[in-house]
Amino acid sequence: MHPHFYHWHNRAELKTESPLLQPRWDAAAKFAEELSADRVCALLRLALFGTAVTEFAKGFSEEMVKQEPTFPPDGNAELLRVMATAALYSQMETESNEADAVALGLLAAAFQPDRIQPVCKELMQRATDYIATESERLRPTPKVEGKY
Repeated sequence: MHPHFYHWHNRAELKTESPLLQPRWDAAAKFAEELSADRVCALLRLALFGTAVTEFAKGFSEEMVKQEPTFPPDGNAELLRVMATAALYSQMETESNEADAVALGLLAAAFQPDRIQPVCKELMQRATDYIATESERLRPTPKVEGKY
């Protein structure tokens, strides 16, 4: 769980109970374990723009309730944005094709910063850090053998 998740969550629920935070983070991370291209796009749209396809938002909310029973099933638009942010952030904790898609989607959205409204600045910073780390990891080591 990100150390500032309390503050992200506080955007949606002013009286956040600390014992709820870890189960909610875990529910978001579990949702992000199997991401399709459609889910990545829907999570990005929800986290950055505050809009979501109604069908996706309904399914996402149902999944959160199933994973974490105290999650409110209705009237949870801002809380869904927080959970989408947690899902995206947790996806970038390990390298994968899905994490690459998430990070690149976040960076692409950042080209017009006045259009996006991320829940927290840490999400965008994580995308930048993830891409930098991955580019270094994938860059081949040059062979500099020989006599000079």
